[in-house]
Amino acid sequence: MAEEGVSEISALLNEFNTKMRDIEERHDMLKERLLLLSQSFLRHEERITKEIALMREEFKESRLDLDRIKENVQQVIRDSADFARREELLVLEKYMKLWEPLNFVKENDVKKMINEKLKGKQ
Repeated sequence: MAEEGVSEISALLNEFNTKMRDIEERHDMLKERLLLLSQSFLRHEERITKEIALMREEFKESRLDLDRIKENVQQVIRDSADFARREELLVLEKYMKLWEPLNFVKENDVKKMINEKLKGKQ
C-alpha cells in the first residue's frame, strides 16, 4: 500500500512536471512574441516619427511659400495702383492723334528750310 501511495505521488509529480514544462514553454513563446512585437512597434514608431518630422518640414516650407506668394500678390496690388487705366490711355491716344507729333519739325530744320527758300529767291 505504501508503494501505491508512492506511485500515485510519483504519477502526480510527473503530471505536475509535464504541466510546468508546458507552462514554461508557453511563457517562453509569449516572451519571444512580446519581444518581436516590441521590436516591430519600435520600428513602426521610428518610421512614423520620421514621417511626421518630414511632414512638418514640408508644411513649414509650404507655409513659407504661401507667405511669399501673399507678399508678391500684395506688391502687385500696390504697384497696380500706379498703372494707367484704359480710359486714360484712350484719352492720351486721342490727343496724340490730334497733335500728330511725327509731323513736328525741329527748330534747326525750320531755319534750314527758311535759308533754302531765301537762297532760292536770290
